[in-house]
Amino acid sequence: NVPNGQNITIAQLLTLRSGLYGYTDAPELSAALDADPAKAWTPQEVLAIAFRYPPQFPPGTAYEYSNTNYALLGLIAEKVGGQPLAQQLRSRLFGPLGLTQTSLPAADDTSIPAPYSHGYMYGGSGYALRDDSYPPDMVAAIKAGTLKPVDYTRQNPSYARAAGGAISTADDLATWMTALVSGKVFDADYQKQWLNSLQAEDPA
Repeated sequence: NVPNGQNITIAQLLTLRSGLYGYTDAPELSAALDADPAKAWTPQEVLAIAFRYPPQFPPGTAYEYSNTNYALLGLIAEKVGGQPLAQQLRSRLFGPLGLTQTSLPAADDTSIPAPYSHGYMYGGSGYALRDDSYPPDMVAAIKAGTLKPVDYTRQNPSYARAAGGAISTADDLATWMTALVSGKVFDADYQKQWLNSLQAEDPA
């Protein structure tokens, strides 16, 4: 029941060229996150939000960042791998690469290992999820100190899951990036496919 699903390839999901509407752009998601930051989300719930919107473009014809691609890829990984995504990430990536401080928490787990930094935002979640600019009156209130930031540290990340629901440390992230770009994550063929997957958004 994926819009255009019969025409979308896994490669197009991986390269963000599926055309599927990004569920994190939906105002109802940010409204729900603001109303209940602790809510546990399933991939099916966020995909239901995405699928209420028409596709942005035919598959393969353009690029657009959309977390819907990753939500689907997480489900595909579980279907193909026969194990929960968190277990596959642990056994296939985090463990072999020594990422001992990295995990994909359970949907109902909002704890963060100490020490951790807090995350703050002004206004609602929509500004961050959609990368919206603050209106001038809000900017003025922020500068004047009359609008205070909201601590979003305990917002449940399960809405992101395969699209960014993991937690990590700076050291583990540095280890991950070094492994990824140096060819320790993919075999030679997949590394070449990954590096060659980049396409200019505007060929001109």
